[in-house]
Amino acid sequence: MEGSPRKESITLKAIDIVHEMGFQGLTTREIAKREGISEAAIYRHFKNRDEIVAAVVAYYAKFDHNFVESINDLQLSPLESIVSLLERMAAYYEEYPAISSIMNAFDSMQYDAAMAETTAGIYLFRKTAVEDLLRQAQEDGALSRDVDPGLFSSILWSAFFSQVYEWRGCGRAFSLQEQTAAAIGMLLRLATEKTG
Repeated sequence: MEGSPRKESITLKAIDIVHEMGFQGLTTREIAKREGISEAAIYRHFKNRDEIVAAVVAYYAKFDHNFVESINDLQLSPLESIVSLLERMAAYYEEYPAISSIMNAFDSMQYDAAMAETTAGIYLFRKTAVEDLLRQAQEDGALSRDVDPGLFSSILWSAFFSQVYEWRGCGRAFSLQEQTAAAIGMLLRLATEKTG
């Protein structure tokens, strides 16, 4: 993250607050209390609460490009790459559960045009990365041309988000990474099975 260590620390405290209290609990007073600084000190790093929210959302998507680049380096098939990408995101959420809270708040950010555009951009980047891999799979003959890559990418991401919601809702009682690999693998197998 760009900026000072203090700015990053404030952002991480803000993520913890969102995780525990939702965005409605994210106040400069609460951040200052947890950070052990004055509210005025926060304003040396952020102009206002909206800028803090923007930093939180940016942190949520911080590793997206790295995840996509790292699967390209593995030289897997396109379909294996999809499973690997979503498994890596699941592993990140398992290691840092508070970050998964941010996606739950995307709907509440739609009131702000800039934030709506930012969150839509995050989703579009993720969706396009999987869509491109599905197109590659079609070119390789591993996926039927009857499958719409854009629609199927949306379905795969929906399955991922559904697993995250379930994992969070049941107190993280199962391995999100394993459950994600199983769900995405099953959907890919169903899409590539030959019928007849």
